[in-house]
Amino acid sequence: MLESDLPRLVYADKLDETAGVVPCDNCLDGGVGCPACEGAGYYYDPPYSMQRHKCSECDEGLLPDKCGTCRGSGSVSDGRAKRAELIRVQCQIEAAGRRPCAHPLTHDAEPRPNCLACLLAKEKELTALMPTYGFPHGCRLEYRRGFVESASGPLSAFWEERRCAGCAGSGVRYSGCGYESYDCHYCKGSGRVSGPTPAMGELVRREPVTRIGLSDQTAYPPDRDRRVAWFHPDVPPGNEPRTQLLPVALFRRLDDWDKTQGASSDRVKWYATRESADAALSRALLGAALAGSPTPAAL
Repeated sequence: MLESDLPRLVYADKLDETAGVVPCDNCLDGGVGCPACEGAGYYYDPPYSMQRHKCSECDEGLLPDKCGTCRGSGSVSDGRAKRAELIRVQCQIEAAGRRPCAHPLTHDAEPRPNCLACLLAKEKELTALMPTYGFPHGCRLEYRRGFVESASGPLSAFWEERRCAGCAGSGVRYSGCGYESYDCHYCKGSGRVSGPTPAMGELVRREPVTRIGLSDQTAYPPDRDRRVAWFHPDVPPGNEPRTQLLPVALFRRLDDWDKTQGASSDRVKWYATRESADAALSRALLGAALAGSPTPAAL
C-alpha cells in the first residue's frame, strides 16, 4: 500500500459503513408500469371520450414481469459499496505496478489476491457501474485510485451557451414597479450566457478532477507541437479548420501564455508547447466550473 492511499482507504471503510439502498427509478416497488395504459390500469376508447376500458395487458397498471434492474425488490444499492470496492482495487493496482499475471484469467475464475489481471478485470467491471454525471455518449471519465482524475470529450459536453435565466433571454430587466427597464446584469443585455454545462458542474463538485481534454479543439497550427496558439472567436477566418477558436469567456480565462512572442493577448494567446496550451485550456474549464457562475456569451 502506498502511503498516499491511506486517506482514500479510510474513506472506503467509511463508505462501507454507511452503504445502503435507495428506491429503484425504473419501477414502483419492484413492479413495472404498463406502457399500453401508461400505468393507469385502464384506457379510453375512443380517446378523450368517457368510455373507459380495463387494460388486458396488465394487472391494475403493473406488468406481470418484475423489474430487471432491482429484480423486483424495489430498491437498489446507493453505490457507496461499489465505490469503496473500486477505491481498494485501484489502490492495489497502483501498488502492484505492471507485473505479468501468473495464470490465465477466464470468465468463471475467482479473482485471486494481488493478481494484476484479476484486478484489472474487476476494475473494468466496477468503473462501468460508476455514475456518468449526465455526460453524453462519447465522453470518457478516467478513474484513478477510486475517483475521476480526468475527463475527455467534445467542447459541447463541458461548455455551453444558453438563454439567460435572469431575463428569460430578453436582455432586459424591470424595476419593482415595472415602469423602468435596464440591461440585465447577468448577461450584460445580450440575453445569452455561456459557461460550464450542468454535467461539468456536477463532476467538479463530486470528483477531484485535475484535467479536461477536448477531442474537437486543437491549438493552431494543428501539425506541430511547439509554438501553438488559442484564438479569440473574432479572429478573421482563414483556410485552416477553426478548431483553435474558443468561446470568449473561456478564452479570457486562459493563463500562463508566452508573452515573449509579442502577439496581442486580447485576440491570440501563444504557448511554447502544445502540452502547455492544452493544460491552460484544462485549467480554464476547471476554474470556470469551480466558480459556478455563467458569464455573458459576448462582452
